[in-house]
Amino acid sequence: MANTTNLLRQKQMFRIVEQWKQGAESKQIVCNNHNITVCKFDYWLKKYRSSKRTTDFIEIKPTKKVDKKEQTVKFYFSGDVLAEVPSSLAIDFMNQLIVR
Repeated sequence: MANTTNLLRQKQMFRIVEQWKQGAESKQIVCNNHNITVCKFDYWLKKYRSSKRTTDFIEIKPTKKVDKKEQTVKFYFSGDVLAEVPSSLAIDFMNQLIVR
């Protein structure tokens, strides 16, 4: 029974978050209209955002053996993501990224 109550509460709070995102009212006004604190709203906003997050991880496997002493090429992506790839595989790596 508690799990059902939690899911109902989550649906209710997510609906409030979505209304706020689509509307022009401030967070404070939305909270006042629904009798919740801004702190509680922020908690549910964080839960809402984490529920919408997807993992965009794509595994890329080397197509040939690599010498450990070989120079590397570094690719910097948004979100502080770094991919360091042996120089002999850099072209293959970029092709795999582009194809996906």
